[in-house]
Amino acid sequence: MKKISLDIQQFQIKVSMALKDNNTDNAIKICQEHLDKNFEKWIIFETLAFIYLIRSEWLNSSNFSEKALSLNKNSAQSWSTLGIAFKNLGRYKKALSAYKQSIEINPTSELVLSNMGLVLWKLNRNEEAKLALKKALEIRQSFPEAAYNLGKVYESENKIDDSILYFKEAIKIRNNYSEAIVDLSICLDKKGNTIEAIRLLEESVDNKINTPLIIKNLIYLKGKICDWTKQNLIEESLKELGIKGKAISPMGLMAYEDSPEKHLIRAQRFWEQNFIEESTKMPLNMNKKIRVGYFSADFNEHAVMHLMTRVFELHNKDKFSIYCFSFGNKPEDRYKERIVNSVNRFLDVKDKKDIEISKISRELKIDIAIDLMGYSKNSRPKIFAYRAAPIQISYLGFPGTMGAKSIDYIIADKYLIPEESKNFYSEKIIYMPNCYQCNDDKLLPSSSQYSKQLLGINNNDFVFSCFNANYKITPKEFNIWIRLLKKIDKSVLWLVKSNQFSEINLKNILVKEGIDPKRIIFSEYIKIEDHLSRLKISDLHLDTFNYNAGATALFSLKAGVPILTKTGRSYTARMATSILKSLGLNELITTTEYEYENVAYHLATNSELLNEIKLKVNRLLKSEFFNSSNFTNDLEEIYIKLNNK
Repeated sequence: MKKISLDIQQFQIKVSMALKDNNTDNAIKICQEHLDKNFEKWIIFETLAFIYLIRSEWLNSSNFSEKALSLNKNSAQSWSTLGIAFKNLGRYKKALSAYKQSIEINPTSELVLSNMGLVLWKLNRNEEAKLALKKALEIRQSFPEAAYNLGKVYESENKIDDSILYFKEAIKIRNNYSEAIVDLSICLDKKGNTIEAIRLLEESVDNKINTPLIIKNLIYLKGKICDWTKQNLIEESLKELGIKGKAISPMGLMAYEDSPEKHLIRAQRFWEQNFIEESTKMPLNMNKKIRVGYFSADFNEHAVMHLMTRVFELHNKDKFSIYCFSFGNKPEDRYKERIVNSVNRFLDVKDKKDIEISKISRELKIDIAIDLMGYSKNSRPKIFAYRAAPIQISYLGFPGTMGAKSIDYIIADKYLIPEESKNFYSEKIIYMPNCYQCNDDKLLPSSSQYSKQLLGINNNDFVFSCFNANYKITPKEFNIWIRLLKKIDKSVLWLVKSNQFSEINLKNILVKEGIDPKRIIFSEYIKIEDHLSRLKISDLHLDTFNYNAGATALFSLKAGVPILTKTGRSYTARMATSILKSLGLNELITTTEYEYENVAYHLATNSELLNEIKLKVNRLLKSEFFNSSNFTNDLEEIYIKLNNK
């Protein structure tokens, strides 16, 4: 027995040395060489399971854990490793079962309790999750992972004060805990403490804790409040952010550079590192009526539904069965009511796992699955990795490529994605015969009356407006807008108020430029029909460059207000161009900053020309472009062709 113990000890030393050198290949080789030795094989299997865990090879890890446990069911370590492997494979119930077995053998393992709490949270068993995590913290008070996981549970319950408390506790224990720093910054921002969130991230970067997610969130938050200090850091970071190292979602960076090449690389790397292609191509279902499934968390009052709801209502129910898969958690509202009443089935799947939603879709024999979210907030791309339908399409909610093999198509038009840009998209391009963007022809300005005087604007002032979210504004646009205000004395700039900090920062810039800050007006978001009425006060909508107006461009035109854009190369930088080109409003499309500024000045100082364009816009409101039936018919023709391939 002593000889066997000595052999085991020498074996473990050899493996430890290999792992210390980060040489997992050698560690595996050592294990294989010892399989024929005269001591218990479960130890080798357990060691192999651990090595594959280090390599993030979850399936191999689970297989060797199970081999070890078949020989020794009393190894807490093997049960724990199996739980971790199952957790990372998304098999949460099996992971929980493994952790419970480990805890029975070793009830005081704070690490297993913490991991178990995380899995319970994933299974929506939050109270049990909190108990497990708090017990882990009782055993070891200085346990940053348990504090962090507890913060995540409270964050998911929207108990932001509690989540902030535990994220801070995790960082106090480990000051370079980057995940906790990112999540703390997100929660601080949710509480309206955006300045504190930015300070936290900047201090982290100064202390060389500058992971891709910290940098990305810093760029996003500074952009959100129009804080344009340290632009050099941002520009330098964008060169490799998400291109090398840890993958990050392209969402959140699209406003800061116009680079379809980088958007594709980021999207592909993000998909590859976060979503396993779990299912291969499926045969077509050949239903009598084509079954179309729309997937979203935003079937409520939301910009996407301001455009899409009429399409749901107009779908030909003699030829199509329309299903909506809703995984949002928003309260009932008038838009949700319209959608529910217009489709064949509205399925509330918010409490289902991604694989379960995908399975439900396949059981319902959905022919075409439309992802209305992509990588946007609250999206669930894994549903499509499991393949919810034989044909899967990305549309509208995410302005760019998904970089995913399981997303077969993206809906666009020849202006949004020109022929020469097709290779920047992993999807096949579906070209609508006209504009890619649908619209609701029932959505009209309300009868509410608004005036310049009501907003504190002189009746003779020229009103430049931009109702794009403030984060889309960059110094490039704003410097042009400042020059326009300087050149045209009786002019004002009218913006949406995204947050209090962007208003302060932009007004401060005007003061530094010697312009009365009263010449920039901020208005709150209001009901969409009232917004269309209020927009009529504007004389000219000025678009942002890297991330254009999408739905906002359409709303501006519906109010009879021309929108001036600068066309770029990316999807986000061509949305307004697509709408204007489709309407024949080429005079409102520019290609350089110089041209954009000159056209804006010319329109603002030539009332006759501007009025001609306004008359043209108002005539176009009666055109086929704004007929929702036409768009829906075109879309259905595409669905039929795809299903008949």
